Amino acid sequence: MERPVYIDENIIKKNKPRVFPFQMVLKDVDVTNEYLISGEWTGNKPQQKPEGKRLVFANVEQLRIARDVYFIWEELELQKQTDPAIPEEIIKRLLVGRSTGQTVNLFVPWGVRPEGEPKLETSVLDKIQNVSDMMRKKGVNSQVILMPADIYATEINLINCDLAFNYFCFVRREAEARGFVVKSWSEIRAENIDLYQSLAAQYCEETLEEILPGGVIERAIEAAKRRSCRTDINDIIKSAYTYLGERIVEAEIIERIYKPIKVSAVSKNKDGYVDRELPRLYLVPEEMQFPWLK
Repeated sequence: MERPVYIDENIIKKNKPRVFPFQMVLKDVDVTNEYLISGEWTGNKPQQKPEGKRLVFANVEQLRIARDVYFIWEELELQKQTDPAIPEEIIKRLLVGRSTGQTVNLFVPWGVRPEGEPKLETSVLDKIQNVSDMMRKKGVNSQVILMPADIYATEINLINCDLAFNYFCFVRREAEARGFVVKSWSEIRAENIDLYQSLAAQYCEETLEEILPGGVIERAIEAAKRRSCRTDINDIIKSAYTYLGERIVEAEIIERIYKPIKVSAVSKNKDGYVDRELPRLYLVPEEMQFPWLK
């Protein structure tokens, strides 16, 4: 029978762990507390201040799981550029991966380069690879799923199809050379077409105006003016609404199918509201964000 592992609270305090991830990890791995009362350890919460307190791990493996996930989070904290979105779910997914061996998907959408030669692309891909490798070294089997956003490029913004195809071929080669799975939005959408159509029908322009703040819609219209190859202002506005609806549907499908942690290569405000329940990390430095537009 495996023996429990006891760690005195004073030892923990000396190391000054980050409160949020520390508490989340302990909660999710079901660590219990014991209190020293009149020289005796008890699991009953005392009415007065105890003489001591210790954490009780069910076994050594439970301690290792908690330790590994906590230190993954520590590394992510050191690399973050902006606070993550839905961090508690990120920790839960890391814990599931570490405790069961189940693969944790790191989801990375990737836009199109409308002009110029690639500059920062490989550096950003290297950074994402390093994050995935770091997780694996700490016992979490992670897999990067890179998603070329081809529909957004060709259908919504009317980017030249040959240009988009050639660029995404370059991205695919670089990503697959790093062991990433590459799956375009058009592929994912086609594989889940019934779900896509059901969700897309829910997000007409009126619904988007109800659920999204005005600033989100305005920013999408301004971005469409800059990036779309459309010229008619009404077409540009329509494409902005189409983009927002597509982003929401994409997020809901990706969450259902892959249960990932998104590693965003763009700024946090670009993901706000449209990424719904996708837990997200922001690790790419500001000067490297949107690498396909630099």
